[in-house]
Amino acid sequence: MNETRHTSGDLWELLEALCEQRIAPAEMQCLEKLLADDPAARRLYREYIALHGTLYWDTALGGEVLPEVARTAQARESAPFSRDSKRSALAARLSIAAAALLLIAGLVTIFIRPWADDERVAQRPDRNPRVDAPLNDSQSAGRPDASGGGLTAIAPRPDGASDDTARSDGPAASTTQQIARATNSDDAPVVAPRPIPIEPHSAGSTIASVTAVIDEHLAAGWEYAGLSPSPPADDAEWLRRVSLDLVGHIPSADEAVAFLADRDPHKREKLVERLLEDPAYVRHWTTLMTNLLVGRTISEDVDRPALEKFFRESFAANRPWDTIVADLVAAEGAVDENGAANFLVAHLNNEATPATAVTARVFLGVQAHCMQCHDHPLHSDWKQEQFWQLNAFFKETRIERRRQDGRIEAVLVSRGESGATYFETPQGVMKATYPKFEHISLGPDSDANRRDVLAEAMFTGDAPQAAGAMVNRMWAHFFGYGFTRPVDDMGPHNPPSHPELLESLTREFVASGYDLKQLVRWIAGSRAYQLSSRFGEGNILDDPPRGEPAMFSRVYVKPMTPEQLFDSVLVATRADLAAGSNWNDVSRRRQEWLQQFVHAFETDENDEATHFEGTIPQALAMMNGELVQAAVATHQGTVLSDVLADEAAAETEKVRRLCLAALSRYPTSRETEAVRRLLRQYAAAAAQSGRNRREATAACLQDVFWAYLNSSEFRLVH
Repeated sequence: MNETRHTSGDLWELLEALCEQRIAPAEMQCLEKLLADDPAARRLYREYIALHGTLYWDTALGGEVLPEVARTAQARESAPFSRDSKRSALAARLSIAAAALLLIAGLVTIFIRPWADDERVAQRPDRNPRVDAPLNDSQSAGRPDASGGGLTAIAPRPDGASDDTARSDGPAASTTQQIARATNSDDAPVVAPRPIPIEPHSAGSTIASVTAVIDEHLAAGWEYAGLSPSPPADDAEWLRRVSLDLVGHIPSADEAVAFLADRDPHKREKLVERLLEDPAYVRHWTTLMTNLLVGRTISEDVDRPALEKFFRESFAANRPWDTIVADLVAAEGAVDENGAANFLVAHLNNEATPATAVTARVFLGVQAHCMQCHDHPLHSDWKQEQFWQLNAFFKETRIERRRQDGRIEAVLVSRGESGATYFETPQGVMKATYPKFEHISLGPDSDANRRDVLAEAMFTGDAPQAAGAMVNRMWAHFFGYGFTRPVDDMGPHNPPSHPELLESLTREFVASGYDLKQLVRWIAGSRAYQLSSRFGEGNILDDPPRGEPAMFSRVYVKPMTPEQLFDSVLVATRADLAAGSNWNDVSRRRQEWLQQFVHAFETDENDEATHFEGTIPQALAMMNGELVQAAVATHQGTVLSDVLADEAAAETEKVRRLCLAALSRYPTSRETEAVRRLLRQYAAAAAQSGRNRREATAACLQDVFWAYLNSSEFRLVH
């Protein structure tokens, strides 16, 4: 390293001092210079901030700790506590964590990068992946795009200030803002769309008027950034995308044929309406929200079916989002009788700290977990006390257990405790605080139900924070990226890519009465959602996976969830009819499928990880798993068996039906010719071995169908 750089030890010391609020001005200048000069230091800085809160919680409050940390703690028990010992323990934890991150990064580079490069090549402007991609591209699956969003999510900008002014590095910018800017991306330019005046909002806004606002904002951003949007997606691409996004699985072959043949110029809007009324819409969004709130793993106290029932009834009735959230935050009662109570029951351990962090992240778009132990390192207005003020709303909430029909059942209750909540500052000072959120606060003498007050306060105003968080999350669901990255880290330290559009949609969402279906109509009806996911000559730089800001000049590719892939395989193949499977068999196989990709972590938010983004387990499950084996079987009732049984159908018709079933489109002439060559080769090999031609045809079409199901075009949402 040259004289302008610092050692990794220096970086750890500076970061620790920053998080413990004991960093000196000279040290802050060193940290700023290091982050400004060194992209590697910026990456380590982001990893440190993400790990800091979790590691602090695990080691300080009795969570599962790493072996090296445990040994460090045991050695410390016999020695007087000192700042140096604390620093050593933290350094040990971070060293292990950093080593693990480097190992993971290495594995990802080895196994995932070739797929990423193949997708990048496949989407170059001079190639059409639908025509030029090989039939079996299971070895070159495209890299999925990862979607990504404190206590004030939508911060008003100074009057007359443009985005450029707000993001300038002038002397008026705070130190934390400068650090935040330096770590937003690795030398990626920050693109600021031209501001558009926000018109008055009313409950009478039409779908067309709102989508026009969306289109105008995005077009202004494209013009500012010098981008040309991708061409519109063809009907097959759009049909598959909207089906996966709205109902959680691909369309059937019959649905694809009908839609592709429809000449109605308004057929896309009509399809959105049909999908919103489809029972699969309710099932899909029930699964998404249940996974978001309690994960896929099974907890002893959580009655997952009851929570799913709560969401099914809510989405079927299109209940307003604010009432859904209020029911979850202020729930009372037994988990089997009030399904909404399961949300807090899942996170009420450790003095309700997980409940506080998850509530902030999911409903407010704030990653507040690190504020348990120190002020927010990137935003000077977010203090440690604010986390504990939010936590104080949950102080009176308890889980009681009762025996019901021979089993122990969890019951969520509020005991009416009105005392203070205590927390310790990084300097070791104990402080007391009371419930406070935005401008709503409860004093020591208040007898109000604290969670009832919080549920109401979260949706107070004409553009409340909780509304903006949901708009951002919904946008990310459809486009693969939200207005912020991550989607649940909103605030002045992480400005949205399109602030005026986010604010406009938030106000429209509130004016609609928090109508989720209306929000879906606006996004799905926008011009941007109609675009192809393929790069064009004019927008090849609109590539968020490479660090550029998302400008939405195309729809970004994203991986299917495990549930989407399982259900899509069933739709494409009717594998659930193989060997006479009933609903219980399908449900059991679905759970077994999901558990292959889920791992629970003992973190401060009771998190879990779903390894389903181009990984080795996914590839093996799709290539050799029980589900796919059943999918390409020739048992009566499956799609493949029907194709093989139709002896009157020509070879090209058989290929057409398999392609429609798997990819919701007609095969290209190149694909058809490739399959016909394969059929001739299989027939020749069968003749030499004494097998009949029918067996050879069946074997060939099995392999073709397997190749379609293992293609990146099938496994990705694009």
